[in-house]
Amino acid sequence: MSIEKLVEVETFVGQVVGFRALFGYNRIAFVSQPNLSCTALTASLDASFISATGGESRIFFLDEELSVVERLKDYSPNLVVLSVGCLDEKLESILTSLFYKLMEQEVDSDFLFSLHSPTLVAIEALRRNRTIRNYLADKRVMAFALDSENGLIEIKDVYLLEDELYSEVVEQYPISLKLALIFSNVYKRESHPRR
Repeated sequence: MSIEKLVEVETFVGQVVGFRALFGYNRIAFVSQPNLSCTALTASLDASFISATGGESRIFFLDEELSVVERLKDYSPNLVVLSVGCLDEKLESILTSLFYKLMEQEVDSDFLFSLHSPTLVAIEALRRNRTIRNYLADKRVMAFALDSENGLIEIKDVYLLEDELYSEVVEQYPISLKLALIFSNVYKRESHPRR
């Protein structure tokens, strides 16, 4: 998929989730990796949330120093939306450190992860850590992902159990026709490559 199409997809997903799935929250912190895909998603989530609810929000970027944690504590959101891309070793370490610092600063918030596939890889890294698992035990942890095969955006409640990560779909939203056409064209090219 071209970078233009990827940004378009992230923007559409952000519009749907920001407009339809963030009701009930009035003070949101969007925490994003500083890359094009995550930034496009975050900006779209933020704009759609404000448009739909009139709520308050701020965007923060995730860095290796985790300077975002103190600013999050001062801002005191009731939801932190984490936009993270593919989980590599470095990102797993950053997320683990981030949640340790959130715990130390006693940031009391629900958490919503954006996942770039239906799997819950990013949250699994946190589940394995008992201290973080305990910190998240009294918070609502959610994830949203695009299920392009079924044409849906799914919102899941996620439970970090000692032996497993359990999730259940609590909301589903159909993707737009334009987004469906993007995936239709991508799948056509993948299944019938040019010779």
